[in-house]
Order: sequence, then C-alpha cells, then structure tokens
Amino acid sequence: MRLAYISFEHPLGETGGGIGTYVDQIAAIMAARGHDVEVFTSAVASQYTTCRSKDYLIHQVPSKNRGDFSHAVVPVFAAANAQRRFDAMESAEYGADALVVKTNHRDIPLVVKLHTPHFLVRRLNFSIPSLFSRLRFMAGGLFRGHIPKPYWTETVKADEEKTIYNLADKVASPSLSLAQIVGNEWGKRDIAILPNPYVPSAAMLNMAHQPADGKCRVLFIGRLERRKGIYDLLSAIPEILKKDAAILFSFAGADQPSDKKNISVKTLMSAQLRSFAQHIQFLGYVKQAALHEILAHTDICIFPSTWENFPNVCLESMAAGLPVIASRSGGMAEMITHEKDGLLISPGVPEEITAAILKLAQNRQRRNQLGEAARKTILERYNATEIGAAAEKLFQQAMNG
Repeated sequence: MRLAYISFEHPLGETGGGIGTYVDQIAAIMAARGHDVEVFTSAVASQYTTCRSKDYLIHQVPSKNRGDFSHAVVPVFAAANAQRRFDAMESAEYGADALVVKTNHRDIPLVVKLHTPHFLVRRLNFSIPSLFSRLRFMAGGLFRGHIPKPYWTETVKADEEKTIYNLADKVASPSLSLAQIVGNEWGKRDIAILPNPYVPSAAMLNMAHQPADGKCRVLFIGRLERRKGIYDLLSAIPEILKKDAAILFSFAGADQPSDKKNISVKTLMSAQLRSFAQHIQFLGYVKQAALHEILAHTDICIFPSTWENFPNVCLESMAAGLPVIASRSGGMAEMITHEKDGLLISPGVPEEITAAILKLAQNRQRRNQLGEAARKTILERYNATEIGAAAEKLFQQAMNG
C-alpha cells in the first residue's frame, strides 16, 4: 500500500510530543513491512524540504502553528499524490491536521487515530469554582447591570476535530476508555481498538540503571498541569517525606499556568514544598532522545493523571524496566495489570499515591520484579509485528468501504 501520515507533530518537525512519537514509530513499522510510506509534517526550517528516515519519506512543510499547517500541507500533499496516488492516509483527530486535505481528496480513504481531543483536554484541566466563587461572580455581574454567562459551564460546539471524526472512513482508538468518551460526545460509530506501537530504542533496551546510594528516586514525566495529577502528587509529597526522607522527586515536563492567577505550577510547587527543597528537582522539558538518560537515574515512575489516553511516557518507562505507578482512569489501566507489571491508583486520592510510593521505595526487590514484568509486557504486546498487522487490517477496511 501507498500510505500517507499527516501530522503537525514529528520528532524531526517543529514540535515533537506524543503524537509525533507515535507517527514516527508507526510509519517506520509500516515501511519495514514493505509499504510505501510518506509523512507530511511541520518544518523547523523556513523552506520546504524532504528527507528519509527509517525507510520512509518525510515532507517538512513550513508552518507557524497547527492551523497554518493544515492549509500549508495541502499543495505539498497534492503534488505527491499527483505523482502516484495514495491508497490511504491517516491523521490524528487532535488539531484535525488532515481536514483540508481530506476535503480536497475525498476519494482517498482516511483513518483517524484518536489521541485526546481538545474538548477532553479542556474538561480535564478545568477546575469548577466553589459555590461561593460562583455566587460572587453572578452577584458582581448583576451589580453591574447584566446577567453574566457562567464561565464554568462548557458549551459544546461543532469543531474541526469533530468534523474530521465524522469524515473519516475508519476511526481507531488506542484505548477503550477514549473510544467510549469520544463516541458519547461526538456520536456513536464503529471505533476499532488499536493500541499504539512501542518499539524501544537500542539505548532504552541497553540502558544501564545507575543506583543511588541509600536513595530512591521518583520521576514524574509530563506537563505540569491539573490533568496530569500534579496537584495530587503535590499533596502527597510532604506526607511521603515525613515517613521516608530518603526519597527524591524529579519532574520532567514543561511548566504550565496554575489554578492561581499569574503563578505557574512550578512556582506554586516550589513555594509549597520549600521545606523539602533538597528533595525536589525540576528538569523542564526533556527531549525524547535524552529520556533514557533520565530513566537510568530513576527508581520509580509516577503518572497520577486524572485521565490518560495511552501515554508514550508510560510505555517508555515500562520498556526501561522501571516500576510504574499509574492512574486506573483511562488507558494506562489497559496497559498495566495491577501488582503484576505495575501499580494502579485512583485519581484524586493523594493517600493512594503516598501508600504506593512508600511501598515500592522500601522494597527494591519488588521494584525489580515489577520493572522486569513491565518490560516483558511492552515487548510482547506492543511490538511491530502485532501492531503492524492490525494497522494493515484497518487500512484495508477503510479502502474496502
């Protein structure tokens, strides 16, 4: 098959991210299976360029943002398609990167792979104000002579992500959880469950763990924002350190605005954890190529998200042979079997975070057991053979109508 992946994100493009990691991996897998694969992505350079990586062709299209990319990619795709027609194409629903391309090429079957749509991101990050705050807001508006629109209610509007979902010939989701949420929000349709592949790099598989004398190092990977469970972890840390002062916490991820006006999450955390400053380290955004170096100096990974789809950082941590503590809400509960290859905790319950971290911090043998089982799970379940065959089947279904 001749396949096109249209994605603003890519490790060699303007921005990486989880979608970019997925596109790079699935494109390489499909190329290795004998398909003619081309990826259309954003460009760091100011001019259009092409290059080859892992046996597939990359078109790098100059674009300032996602909205710009969805239009700028159209003539580039059209030129490649004119040379030889694509049999099918794939795009994420997030950002609707291929919406304009599909509108102009309705004859080419489109597979939409769900990641996490904007409506869900907004919902997970939004904190409903207290009753007192809501009443004060309404009273303030009435005092000024108008009835204010409650800012805490969400108006669901038709958007480009919903449009591309409906235009798609086939839709796939990495997790059953996301498929159910999107189906309920945008309308029921047949959604195939197709996990994201994960093929660990040689650096990840050959990573030599560097133990720290007498210390247990806990790593959080992800943007510092509410939906990642950062506030629950923040609440748990003082209690954890009161019971075990030999634990160190590192945070790898970009800083974000906090719930408090004009204060970032990092600033808020630093202030609240001032008494434990020697136990806290902020690493900022870590590029994927350097992640194995961070994981080599880690003993436990923690992902206490309110909800997650199918995060690559969880796959990467498990592939590195590390024990993972993850939220049981969403796709990570479909990756991890509790007490077999990781630990699952309830979102929004800091006490469970405390108990899980202390349990593993004080038992190195158990950490090793869970880490070894985690790596085995990744290698057996998300390998190129299994996921590649399933992706081929999905494209064939899209092409057959």
